[in-house]
Amino acid sequence: MLSRAIVIRMIKFSSHSSKAQSGNVLWFILIAVVLLAALTLMLTRSSSSVDQSGNFEQQRVKASQLMRYASGVEQAIDKLRTINNCSENDISFENTIDLDYNNTSSPADNSCHLFEPEGAGLSWRTFSDNTLNDANNPIAFVNDFLVKGVGPDDTNRTGNDLIFAARVSENLCDHINAQLGIATADAGITVVYEDWDNPYDGAFIGATAVVPDNGGTALDGQATGCLIDVNGHFVFYHTVLAR
Repeated sequence: MLSRAIVIRMIKFSSHSSKAQSGNVLWFILIAVVLLAALTLMLTRSSSSVDQSGNFEQQRVKASQLMRYASGVEQAIDKLRTINNCSENDISFENTIDLDYNNTSSPADNSCHLFEPEGAGLSWRTFSDNTLNDANNPIAFVNDFLVKGVGPDDTNRTGNDLIFAARVSENLCDHINAQLGIATADAGITVVYEDWDNPYDGAFIGATAVVPDNGGTALDGQATGCLIDVNGHFVFYHTVLAR
């Protein structure tokens, strides 16, 4: 039979062994918790990075679509003037979506209509669900807008430019200006203007907006850019006909 001393030693060894095993298990659990926390943090950062990258790409696509459309309108007007012999007063933005663009000076054969196949054959497009002030649509072609340094720099508010405008989000506005190298600070792009419902109908009226008109220079000489109007709307604009 085992002596009493041997039994006592075996019990003590077993006790030490159990404590060691228990300590090892706790250690492994602690390591697992630390690794899980690190993995969670890494996945969170990765997801955030992917979201930011995806949002940037979405804004880039929207900005490209908008500027490409505006440039297409400018090219179409140039085509109507050079090929169809349309004067600037003949140009018509008449369409079936926004009915405020009837130009009675435009030829009856629609050869000077941007949105008719006999003219330029463009399609009327919108880029937002939000309207421009009291206008019927989130886009507008206005006849009382002058961009300083683009075309004749007329501080007497005559000789207006023909402007395409579209309501956009603040994020997209900042993205557009950054892409064009325009400072995005609000003070430099705020304009005292709200008459987006002055549609071009073949005649220009005295300019109610001169960009820039607030002492800033961010939009001076910029044929394309994004501004903040008097109502706080973020509006993309493009000079489709500089005068």
